[in-house]
Amino acid sequence: MSNQFKSEEERRQWEQFQAFQNQQNQQNQQYGQKKSKKGWFWGCGGCLVLFILIIIGIS
Repeated sequence: MSNQFKSEEERRQWEQFQAFQNQQNQQNQQYGQKKSKKGWFWGCGGCLVLFILIIIGIS
């Protein structure tokens, strides 16, 4: 009985681990897709540069 319980418990844990891995992979793929759509301007800190140029232009 205990061997069956152990294997059943291990199988359940393995299934949970696989489900967790699949979820992480999906989140990483979604993050990668979102990140690639930002463009070079926002990805390279262009907003900060633009802000600094505006401050210099005002003063």
